Amino acid sequence: MKQQPIFSTTAEGALFSSLLGHPFPAYSQQMPENGSLRVAAYIRVSTDSRRQEDSYQRQEEHFTRLFSQHPEWEPVGIYSDYGMSATSQQKRVGFRRLLRHCREGKVQRILCKSISRFARNTRDFMEALSALREGGATIYFETEHLDTAYYTNEFVLTTLAALAQEESRSLSENIRWGIQKQYQTGEAKNLPIYGYRYAEKRDSPGHLAQVEIVEAQAKVVRWVFEQAALGRSFQSIAASLNQADIAPPDTIWSRKHKRLREGAPPKLGERRDEVEIGWTGEQISRMLQTERYAGDLLLQKKYKVNFYTETLKVNRGELPKYLVESHHPAIVSRELFGQVQQRFQHSRNSGVRRRYPFSQRLVCASCGRYYTIRSHGRTSVWYCPTAALSYGVNACSGETLPEAMLSRMFFQGLLLLDYLCSRRLENGTMPKDPVLVKTIVTTDMGEQIADHYGVKTVNVLTGFKFIGEQIGLLEQQGKADSYIFGFEESYGYLSGSYVRDKDAVDGAFLICEMFCYYASQGISLLEKLEELYRTYGYRLNTLHSYEFDGAAGFEKMQDIMKTFRKGVSLFGGKSIVKTLDYLPGRDGLPQSDVLKFLLEDNCSVVVRPSGTEPKLKTYISVSAQSKEAAQKQEEKILADLQQYFQ
Repeated sequence: MKQQPIFSTTAEGALFSSLLGHPFPAYSQQMPENGSLRVAAYIRVSTDSRRQEDSYQRQEEHFTRLFSQHPEWEPVGIYSDYGMSATSQQKRVGFRRLLRHCREGKVQRILCKSISRFARNTRDFMEALSALREGGATIYFETEHLDTAYYTNEFVLTTLAALAQEESRSLSENIRWGIQKQYQTGEAKNLPIYGYRYAEKRDSPGHLAQVEIVEAQAKVVRWVFEQAALGRSFQSIAASLNQADIAPPDTIWSRKHKRLREGAPPKLGERRDEVEIGWTGEQISRMLQTERYAGDLLLQKKYKVNFYTETLKVNRGELPKYLVESHHPAIVSRELFGQVQQRFQHSRNSGVRRRYPFSQRLVCASCGRYYTIRSHGRTSVWYCPTAALSYGVNACSGETLPEAMLSRMFFQGLLLLDYLCSRRLENGTMPKDPVLVKTIVTTDMGEQIADHYGVKTVNVLTGFKFIGEQIGLLEQQGKADSYIFGFEESYGYLSGSYVRDKDAVDGAFLICEMFCYYASQGISLLEKLEELYRTYGYRLNTLHSYEFDGAAGFEKMQDIMKTFRKGVSLFGGKSIVKTLDYLPGRDGLPQSDVLKFLLEDNCSVVVRPSGTEPKLKTYISVSAQSKEAAQKQEEKILADLQQYFQ
């Protein structure tokens, strides 16, 4: 639908402006006393189609011509977002850059075609106006003839922004309705897929007259399915294809290509774009689960949660799915396809995915991917998938890291606590009534060290904001100097009351200072940690996460927590001495769905749902005389815990 301007003529705009009590603004703006006016333009087109490309070019030419016609202006440039929706500013790099430059005073005046080009939701529009006012900048919308230089325009501008948001919502609903109608008639989006090509003639906008098999690629697809049916691993299949020098699929809808179109870098934990590894086990897995190779189509596998965020979510029964059988020529038989699907059935039915202490925390310096875990008996190691699962291509040099070494590295919180306490006593800077603040899931060894130095321990709920809250309470009592250290299980540290969150700069500086201090005495950090173990007993702390999918997964999480609350007598042969249930609130802490089981011999188990993700987290703390004894006891406790997650 073509958008109509609010005023059909400049005269109407002038009339409206006169009713507001000021002259029609056009491109006028009061000149600054110190020189020329710094002017920028903003362009946005929502798709990368040819027609939108022409619109972008026309707008660019228009604003460039305007700049040349006004010698009193100092053109800053044209900020733009190409192929971006205006319902959210998160992916609009040009838009956010423009607002930042306005705040910094680099832009004083903005020209834009219309309000809908600028923002299509009221919240973003109001935030943008606030940013403009903060930097003393104004914006003029050509289509509506409205200018933020006049405060009387702001009510109209806000109203029009709300109308633009409603228009986006209505358009989104109409598009969704049309897509579902296409699904019901078997019409599908024509995505490029390895092994097929599409004829150019169309029967309708959503359905091609003919889908053709590319035989050279189809042979590869059949071979992959046959090897998978024989039980061969996906990694091994990928390696064989790479060794045979068979080019991998170029999937233009992949995350990599989407990033390249948007000009965005890879997300944290994703392989960098320049690292080419050919076929991968992940590609093989996706190919084997694609029903199109059997000639069928399963439609509406994903859906957009709402028009505002445009977030895609896997359809797990929230909306109907549509199966179109014999839609196009099959490359593999339904029998072979069904046989291969049995390999995926167990993981689909379980609804639980195990996560480990260092999951999504270790990033490969060579290729950028997250490390993953592999177990050899009782020994676990973390490795980069690109390096270890090379698929016959040496694309990464990431090293393998033993988990035991990583665990010792991340016990810096205990080392820092002991270091700070000992140095304060040595230098005479220990305050009166010193306080340590830690979370209830952080190792209890911290409390033992604090007791040794006469430091009071305050336990709070998980999240550094609760540590910051305790600092605020101490300040209200005039005891801010009593706070000496705070740390949590996620390796966040804070040694002062100057901020209310974990401080990586402060933590890194302290670790370097501590390292230099002990090095001057001929002691390594590992040796110091072993000394603490000899004093307080060996401690092993592990975190295990279990992911649950969909509404059924959420209900299962609730059932598991109810089962734990009904009563558990022991874990790993250790009797439960005391159960701390934080759901009704306890020890002055707010209500939280957390259970902590205190076991005999200073062991403990904590179970809690994640506050941000559909998963349950379990924290196991074991005290023993040696590392080997602690590992054995942790395995026993973990085995008992896992029975509740089956």
